[in-house]
Amino acid sequence: MKKTIALFVSLIVMLMTISCVQSPLPSESTPSFEETPKEETPKEESPDLPEETPAPAPDMISLVDSNGVPVFDIVMLDGCGFQTVDMANDLQSKLSALSESDFELLVSDSEEIAQNCIIIGDTQLAELSVASSSLEEKQYRILVQDKKIILTGGCDAAVACAINEFRKLVSSCELAIEECADIVGEIPSNGHLVAFANQSEARLDVFDLSCKEMTVASRVWSFKIRESNVSDAKFRISDKYGEVVLIACSGNRYGCMVSYPSGEIIWETKSAAQNPHAIELLPNGIVAMASSEGDRVRFFNPTDSFSETYDAEIVLEDAHGVLWDDEREILYAIGSNTLEAYTVKQDNTKIKVTKVADQCATIPTEGAHDLSADYSNPDRLILSTISKVYSYDKNTGEFTSAYDEDMGQQVIRNVKGVGNFKDGSMVYVYPDAKYYGWTTSSAVFVERGENGYKTFVLNCQIGHFYKCRVFCSDYN
Repeated sequence: MKKTIALFVSLIVMLMTISCVQSPLPSESTPSFEETPKEETPKEESPDLPEETPAPAPDMISLVDSNGVPVFDIVMLDGCGFQTVDMANDLQSKLSALSESDFELLVSDSEEIAQNCIIIGDTQLAELSVASSSLEEKQYRILVQDKKIILTGGCDAAVACAINEFRKLVSSCELAIEECADIVGEIPSNGHLVAFANQSEARLDVFDLSCKEMTVASRVWSFKIRESNVSDAKFRISDKYGEVVLIACSGNRYGCMVSYPSGEIIWETKSAAQNPHAIELLPNGIVAMASSEGDRVRFFNPTDSFSETYDAEIVLEDAHGVLWDDEREILYAIGSNTLEAYTVKQDNTKIKVTKVADQCATIPTEGAHDLSADYSNPDRLILSTISKVYSYDKNTGEFTSAYDEDMGQQVIRNVKGVGNFKDGSMVYVYPDAKYYGWTTSSAVFVERGENGYKTFVLNCQIGHFYKCRVFCSDYN
């Protein structure tokens, strides 16, 4: 009986265990009720921003119609300087070539000029007077108004620059210009500017060799000379005279000083010794001129606009070059195979010239010809002889080749003019005898860049040159 009861209890416990396994209790992770979904908060839309409208293209005026026929005439005012005349003719030629049609170039003395004209000149017309009234002497202006294009400037050279800049502008814009264009600039003062003694045209021409050409378009300044055979020039800035250019001519023993860029003559003389080859302006206002056949360096005190005679002189055989050193305050001069040095003092109207023996030197070869500053090194001079071009160390008195080995230049004989720039670039000329036995119609420009030197032989169709001079106002 007891065994039967125990068996019955065991059976009941077993059944209860099976029931618990088959019916598990609800858990927190699996709820027995449905969850109410949360309402999503609608996103706030950002306001629409207006799209940025591109600036409208400027209205353009075309110099030609749809068939390429010119609709503008070029009108040059009567009485323009020769630089303006040369550049106006160049403009007509270039525009005609670009359009493949002939632009008209007219000369007018009228007080009124019609629309659709490119007007070139200074202040003769009311429009030009307004356009140039605020310009300084070196500045130019390109102004478009009332369907007239005005090209003007503060002097002849500045007007020529305006023409050249206008030509470059419309050439890059398919012969068109903005309807309201008003551009002010000035005669270039940077770049590789070099003055050339143009003996075939009796001019001093300053070209920017950075253009890699010697043309009317790359000429930034020019001066017609009264006498023949211009032989030297220097650009200087003087406390007394301002910006000036000094010019020497072998014809009539002539020398002059003109204002820059107007070209007005400040001083002149015909009392240098025979065959002047070089000229210099000292900071005290004294002018020095070296003459090869006269074997003299003569000194002038320009108290008047014309010097009938000189104020002092020194003897120097075959004198060919003079250059002031404003750090050492001495005048260097070359002749034959000597480099001389002098102090030049002024006592009232008297000029006293004294040789500085420890700064003199004997040049290794004969026939000293040109003397110039080394603008890349104030302690050096550059000079040429019949057979060599030297760099002279003022401190050691040593002469070495002026050509860097990296330039790859061969030795050039009979260099008539040589100079270098602050960046180490170099220019020199030697005769081709196409005009005179001593002149050339080209220049060698050795440009120094990031990857070394590159040589350009620049040919010129508008002159034959004797000497070149880096157009820099610095003495050293």
